[in-house]
Formats: sequence, C-alpha cells, structure tokens
Amino acid sequence: MELQHAWLALAVTAVAVFIAFRTGASEPTIRLTGMLLQLLGVGTVAWGVAQTRSQFGHASLWSLFRSWVRRFPPFRPKTIIGYASGVMPGFTGHAYGTVSPAPLQNPTMEERVALLEAHEKELRQGLRQHEQRLEQHVRQAAAALADEASARERVVQDILRRLETTATGGIHITAIGAVWLFAGVILGTGSVEIANLLK
Repeated sequence: MELQHAWLALAVTAVAVFIAFRTGASEPTIRLTGMLLQLLGVGTVAWGVAQTRSQFGHASLWSLFRSWVRRFPPFRPKTIIGYASGVMPGFTGHAYGTVSPAPLQNPTMEERVALLEAHEKELRQGLRQHEQRLEQHVRQAAAALADEASARERVVQDILRRLETTATGGIHITAIGAVWLFAGVILGTGSVEIANLLK
C-alpha cells in the first residue's frame, strides 16, 4: 500500500503496452492508446492542483464551477429585498469603594490616634486587595500570552508542513504523469513504426 501510486502508474502503463504490442494491433489502436496515456498524464496536473487546493482549505474546482453556474441570472428575475440592522456593543465597568469612619466632634488625642490607626488599617487592606487583583490580572495575562504563543507556534508549524507538502508532497502525482506521458508520447508518435514492426 505504501507504493500504491507506483503500482497505479505501472499497471496502467502495462495495460497500454499490452494493448499496443499485442499481435495484430493496428496503427490507429497504437496511436489512440498513446493519446489516452497522454491525456491521463495531463490529467494528473489537475489531480495535483486539486490536492494542493484541498491542503489549503480551498473549494474544489468542480464545486467552484457549480457555484459559478448557479450565479447565472434566471430567466425570470426574483424580487430582492434588502435590509440592514446594527447592534451596539455592550458597556462594562468596574468600581471599587471604601467606607471610612466619620470624624468625631472635638476628639481627644487618643480618639484621634485611634481614628488614624483605623484609617491606616483600611488603607493597608485596600492596598493588599489591589495588589491581589493586580497579581491575578498579571497571571491571567501571562497565561493568555502563553496560550496565544503556543497557538501561533502550532499555526506556523502547520503552515510550514503545508508548504513542504505543496512543494514536495505531490511528487508521486508528478511521477505518475511523467510515466504516462513518456509511454504515451512513444506510442502516439511512433505508432506507424510500431505497427510495421509488429507486422
């Protein structure tokens, strides 16, 4: 199965040679056999183009032809109604708030110190919360960046693989076409001489 393309090329060539060189084969038979091999060789070009298009996710030539035929205007034009609509993107927002104790009327020194300590405690707690949020956002951004980098690397590797396959992967199709064209040119060009030789 690994050599399926080679077996295909050799089998078709062997059948064509058998038909052309069998006893009593006429010149038109040899010439038509060579022409058939040449057409098969040229057909491998279309085969290779179709494979290249499918590797890059393009539609096949047959589906493109059918869509082109369907775009022909009908004999009775249909009424076309157009409309447009729009959607405004949503808005999101974030807010943070803190509540501080109200100042006292004519506070003593101890009450002022206690109030300042409470404010300091609130400031430290708020700062700690903001640091935690910042660290969480940094971790999320780093994880998203790593995922994006790995996704880009996979895309680049896939593109390189497809380019390599496009450049060298169709060599088996080209070889099949070369074998068929080689045999077809010999049979088609030298059909008279081959027929005379067989007689």
